[in-house]
Amino acid sequence: MDISSETYNKTLESFLKILESDDRFDNVCENFLKSICSTLNVQAATVTVSGYENSEPLSYEWIADTQKYSVFTFDKAFNSNKYEAMKISLTKTGIHVADKAHPQGEMEISLRGVVYPCSLTCAVKDSNKYVAFFNILSSDPERVWSEEEIKLASRLTYILSGMLHTRRAAEHAESTARTLTDVMDNMNSYVLAVAEDSGEIVFASKGFEQYFGNIVGKKEREVFCKTWCDLPAHQEGKLFGGEYYSEIMDKWFNVSEKLIKWHDGRTIRLCTLNDISEKINYERVIEKQVFYDNLTGLPNRFSLDKSIHGIIESDESSTVMLIDLDNFKNINDSYGHNNGDRLLKEIGNFFVAFAENNQKLSIFRFGSDEFVVLLRDQDQTEIDEICKKIHNKFNSEWQIANSSCYCTCSMGVAKFPKLDDTVNTVLKRIDLAISYAKKQGKNCTINYNETIGRILSRQIDLERLMHKDITNGFAHFSAYYQPIFSSLEKKLVGCEALMRWNPPEFGQVSPSEFIPMAERLGYINLLGENMIRIAGKQCRKWVDAGLDLKMNINLSVGQLIEPDFLDKIDSLFEETGAPPENICFEVTESLAINDMEKMKELLRHITDKGVKIALDDFGTGYSSLNCIKEMPLNTIKIDKSFIDDIAKNPNTAVFVKMIVNLSHDLHIAVCAEGVEEQVQFDILKGLETDVIQGYYFGRPMPSDKFEEKFLNEKLNVAR
Repeated sequence: MDISSETYNKTLESFLKILESDDRFDNVCENFLKSICSTLNVQAATVTVSGYENSEPLSYEWIADTQKYSVFTFDKAFNSNKYEAMKISLTKTGIHVADKAHPQGEMEISLRGVVYPCSLTCAVKDSNKYVAFFNILSSDPERVWSEEEIKLASRLTYILSGMLHTRRAAEHAESTARTLTDVMDNMNSYVLAVAEDSGEIVFASKGFEQYFGNIVGKKEREVFCKTWCDLPAHQEGKLFGGEYYSEIMDKWFNVSEKLIKWHDGRTIRLCTLNDISEKINYERVIEKQVFYDNLTGLPNRFSLDKSIHGIIESDESSTVMLIDLDNFKNINDSYGHNNGDRLLKEIGNFFVAFAENNQKLSIFRFGSDEFVVLLRDQDQTEIDEICKKIHNKFNSEWQIANSSCYCTCSMGVAKFPKLDDTVNTVLKRIDLAISYAKKQGKNCTINYNETIGRILSRQIDLERLMHKDITNGFAHFSAYYQPIFSSLEKKLVGCEALMRWNPPEFGQVSPSEFIPMAERLGYINLLGENMIRIAGKQCRKWVDAGLDLKMNINLSVGQLIEPDFLDKIDSLFEETGAPPENICFEVTESLAINDMEKMKELLRHITDKGVKIALDDFGTGYSSLNCIKEMPLNTIKIDKSFIDDIAKNPNTAVFVKMIVNLSHDLHIAVCAEGVEEQVQFDILKGLETDVIQGYYFGRPMPSDKFEEKFLNEKLNVAR
């Protein structure tokens, strides 16, 4: 159909009026599509908006034959091939023509079951992205689109693009306005505007009303408490910024102020008060949890580290004293752990009162049965007197459980700071002094000296070597393996992987020495991961050889509390190829009861991977039975201390049998550790202990020695 220039311009103008009308978009589309069909004498026209992110694709359609207008959700997936044939032309020109002169073959457009052999399809752009398609459809197979019609469709598409852009902008603005309104309605901010010259309140957000009523027009000093108006900044005519507590509102605020011009020309001090009460209260709770001991209320280890660091920074002559309760375990065993806690509270109360009489003295709870005293700027006579008073108190009776008990203490004393001192070096000195005090028979005080310093020098050298070995790919660290046998068949069923360190300068260093050192230096997690890596690869090797052996690997508390521990386990399993079902992680009872609920959840995630869990050192803690009831355990390992006297003490055998019966009822296997003699093995076998570990079967040994002694025959068969 040919369109004259005059008709073209009038038609374009009429369409422009429709598209620029203030009606809703769906109404605009309806009028627009109706006019298209009428003007061009076509049977259908559509606009499909499908290219906007976070927006539902919609199709707007007018069918001239039925005089029906429809708006429906456009299924992009279902219609994915609809415009495939037009893609090249749309990309190049933005318009696709299909008519008798430009046949589209099998890609004829159909709408509501009607095939339209002739079509004009225009791509609508917004910010250089195709966001919609505009279709003009004719059922006349003989139709050929004129240049004027194609030109008109192209111009209309351009106008439609602008309209869609305007519509999206309006929608965005509306959405932003709604969001800002919602934010203002829900935010914890209070806004106050005060005239700088008169102190008149010219604006106050609604949040103030519940505390002060309508305060607009009143003087700032008349409304707010003296603490606000007498802030040094306000007294000096300056702007205030920082934290402020309102007694009337009982809230903490973070305040910021700035000067602005009000609509009447006055200079206004605009005050924004953000409610940070929850943050402050949370920080106080966290601070109390982090820096104070829950049982005694005394500052804890973190507080001590902070205080020592501050003294080192100030270079203030000070003394640190470590007080370690002697044989406190006996108190717990004799009076029960609840009464043991009561005693610790009483000791804490004594130290609080003791510190009140000496302002230069600070008390900390260092560990479960350890306390630390910090003394500032005191001579040796004063220090000796303080030590004497503490010993006198600990040599007297303590009242717990309506009875009296005795609990002496050992003390390690050291002066600081010295050249190049750190928190760790200071604590090491008192720790070494305590060790000497214990060796001297306890209930005494040892002052750190040069002899102890030589021992410290060894530790420093070992620490240097540990750092060097770890940074050099865990050089001189290796895994030793101790066999685990079934008691019934006396058959090898697995082994425990144990970390060993053999620096050439010192020879083999005992785990009791290097593991606490690794913990102090922050290396224990790296060593633990490396141990899993070595043992996992060894397990993979044995499984590939057809050996069904369980590999027990110890986990430290540092590893378990890492936020990404489970991810690391997955990564290590993937790296080593170790089958999870052949791995058993050992956790200590003391570790498990530290945070029962958290630990229970974590261990369940581990067992969900197929990994087994064993509870090590069973019986040494105070909630052993609760552990086996609550934790997802596969095995418990009865501590060696019970095995040592099982042949001599009938009560021990009764205890072990009770544990075996209880564990079996809970479908938990029992392992006896530290078995060294035939008689111990025979008794434990008779008590139906499931597996046995100890020198009776073999000491920990390198993998080659382990294979030579226990696996050569099986490995040779596999080969």
